[in-house]
Amino acid sequence: MKGGLMPHDFRGVLVLSEAAHGVDVRASLARVLWNNGWGRENFSTFETYLDSVPLIPEAPDDIRFNRLVLVDTGLSISIATRILGVAYDGGDSVFDESSPCAAIYWLWVSEGNFTDGEIPFEVVQSDIESMRGLSVIEGLCFFVQYSRLLSNCSWNLTESHLAAFPAYIACLLWIAGVPMLGVTEYCTGGFGRQTPLARRF
Repeated sequence: MKGGLMPHDFRGVLVLSEAAHGVDVRASLARVLWNNGWGRENFSTFETYLDSVPLIPEAPDDIRFNRLVLVDTGLSISIATRILGVAYDGGDSVFDESSPCAAIYWLWVSEGNFTDGEIPFEVVQSDIESMRGLSVIEGLCFFVQYSRLLSNCSWNLTESHLAAFPAYIACLLWIAGVPMLGVTEYCTGGFGRQTPLARRF
C-alpha cells in the first residue's frame, strides 16, 4: 500500500446533519475511505481520488434510509478486512458477491435496527423492488464510515452468499471486542441480528 497509512482510521466519520453547517459530506466520506487504504493503488493523491467519486444522489423519501455510504469495490475482501482489523480467515472467493459494476458509487442505507431479530430472507423479500441487502464490500464500507453502529448487534450481509453453501450469508459482528466477518443462516433470525438495507435507485 502507498502512503504509509495507519490501519482503521475512523476519525473522518461524520453525521449528515453536518452538511447543513458547511461540511463537504462527499469529500469527508471519501476521505474516510482514503485514510483507510481505498484508492491508493489507482490514484496518487486524495484530490485525484475525489475526482472519481460521483455526486451524491438525492435522499429517498423513506426516512429509514438515512445513512449515506460511499462504496469503493477496488479492494478485495481479504485486503479490506486486514486493513480495518476485521478478523477473517477466508479468501476472496469464499463469498459469491453481488454488487453493481461501478467501482465507486453511493448508497442510501438503513442501518437495520427495525429488522432486529427478523429472518434475513424475509426482510429482503418484503420489498425487493425498492430495496436490497448489502454485499461484504458494501458492509465493510458501511462499517468504516459508521463503525459505532455495529457495537451492539451483528449485520446480515444478504448480497454475499457462501459460494459452496448458498443457504449461508456473510455476517459482520463483534466478538470479544474485535470486529469479525463470519457466516450465518439466510433463513434464520435471532435477537441482535440486523439486516442493513440499501435503497434501489
